[in-house]
Amino acid sequence: MRWFRRSAGEPVTAREGAAELITPNRKRFATRVEVETADLSDAETVRRWIRALVPGQQVSVSRPWGTVVAMGDGKDPVGILLADGDKCYVAEPAGATTVGRGGFADLTLDQVEHVMVEAMTSPERPQWPKWSVLV
Repeated sequence: MRWFRRSAGEPVTAREGAAELITPNRKRFATRVEVETADLSDAETVRRWIRALVPGQQVSVSRPWGTVVAMGDGKDPVGILLADGDKCYVAEPAGATTVGRGGFADLTLDQVEHVMVEAMTSPERPQWPKWSVLV
């Protein structure tokens, strides 16, 4: 996936500083990707994307400190990953008692919106929720 390939010393790209909705369209022998882009000031569009996530879609926010990605699997809640060029982290809500995919607790849609909007507006990576190292 494109967002895992960013390295710490890599220069700023045209998409950094933007939010994207990534939708794969699988055809018979190929996968094409459709990308919608929104400005970082357009939180309503990102909220709409998150609420309408379908399996395979991703909403990403790319900033100089890394990329935050919410991935849809067709269910509520949704998982969030953060890649900073060195490591990948998975978001875990504080005090989580349930375990979701991969042994980590998922966030509700309201929590996902909170993290993604914070990523859009903050010069630093979101401090909430707890970020556990994935790889």
